[in-house]
Formats: sequence, structure tokens, C-alpha cells
Amino acid sequence: ESLRNRMEYVKLAQKLNISNAVTVQPASLCISSRKDIYFPRKTFILVISSMLGTGFALFLAFLVDYLDDSIKTVKDVRERIGKPLLGVVPLVKSGVPDNERPSLKRDFYNKFWDIKSNVKRIAMQDGNKQLLVTSALSGEGKSTVCRYLAQTLVESGQKVLLIDLNFHKPSMHSAFNVYDSFGASDFLSGEKGIKDVIIPGGFEGLYLITCGT
Repeated sequence: ESLRNRMEYVKLAQKLNISNAVTVQPASLCISSRKDIYFPRKTFILVISSMLGTGFALFLAFLVDYLDDSIKTVKDVRERIGKPLLGVVPLVKSGVPDNERPSLKRDFYNKFWDIKSNVKRIAMQDGNKQLLVTSALSGEGKSTVCRYLAQTLVESGQKVLLIDLNFHKPSMHSAFNVYDSFGASDFLSGEKGIKDVIIPGGFEGLYLITCGT
């Protein structure tokens, strides 16, 4: 009986179309002159976004600069190494026009005269006559520095014995256009004496010991 009464109540409610919505407060027209009060504030959002984006970009740039410990300038070399800087050799790229080659070559060579003067000054202070040229990675210019520094020392009246100990990739014999016969490896192994491995370097006062066989 109760189920029948409920079914009749449901049918009656459907016929009457009674809504469950209740009016809490009647709607009223907006009397404010500001048109963006109920809508996104585009100008405000744009200004805030620009400020936040610029601030984040500056923070990221300073963070990257702070974490970067690579050496880029002469000042970085002096601060990190704490040793006297002998000189700076410019990087000469390939593809230079022929009319610019003489000036670039002259400027490039003059840098080694500055290095030679600093080397002689330090050598006179410490009393050293040996100079080691090395680098952290391959292809950083060890052979180039050895070649031109030895040449400038010879041209200034010094006698130079240039020893190529780069057994992984010897290049001094190619730089001075000499034959790589007996050299440092033969002397170190005891197969040859010191006089047997010293050869002329193509300039008066310059002598070479190549890597050898």
C-alpha cells in the first residue's frame, strides 16, 4: 500500500512540475562605473606577469653566472691560477681574406715577443732555463706556442733546444719540416745518446729533439 501511495505521489509531482530551486535574493543591475569589476583585469594581470617574468629571468641569469666556474677572461686566469700571466695569444680562424692575412699574422707574431720578454724576465728572477709548455686538453695550442716562442727566442739571440714529448700526437717535426728519426723515446730507452737525437731546427741557434721512433 505504501509503495502504491509513493508511486501516485511521484506521478502527481511530475504533473505539477514543482521546482526545487528557491530564490534567495532577487538579481539587481550593476551600478558601478568600473567595467572590469566582475571580469579578468587584463591590464593588471599583464603588468604583474611582466614583472614576475622579468624578475625570474634576472634571477636565473645571476644563478647561471654564479654557478659558472669556467675561465673566460684574463682576469679569471689571474684570480683562479694566482700565477703571472705571460701573455695572450689571439685565435686566428680559418677563412680570413687574403688582404687581412699580413696584418693578422704580424699581430699574432708580435704577441709571442711579449711572451718572450715575460719569460726572460721571470727566468732571470728565478734562474731557470727550462720551460714546460702544456695544456689540459688536446688542440689548445701547445705546438703553436712552442714553435713561435722558440723562433722569437732564437731571433733575439738565444740558443734554444726544443724537445717534443707529446708522444700521443707529435708535431714538432712537422712544424719545422724535419724528419722524425731518432728522438726522445730512443734516448729514454737507452738506445741512443743525447748527441744522437739532437738535430738542427732550421734556424741558427735552434735545435730539436723529436719524439723519435
